Amino acid sequence: MKKVFVYLISILVSILLFVFLGSELLVQYEMFSTGQKRNELGEDLGLGILLFMGLVPELIIGILFGTYVGKRINTKISST
Repeated sequence: MKKVFVYLISILVSILLFVFLGSELLVQYEMFSTGQKRNELGEDLGLGILLFMGLVPELIIGILFGTYVGKRINTKISST
């Protein structure tokens, strides 16, 4: 049960981290390419499409990284 909990927490934290960082990168890219400020981006459909298309790779990378971190933590826990 402890192993499942470690995997679950590490995957959830890494998914949140990668989605936050990825979406911030996409927003910064959109601001740079269009020259708009952050408060003007609410009307931009291109940003919504970028965020939607960027969500799947961010989730996959987050799951893979979380699994890797969970595996490393579980080996440290089980070796002690």
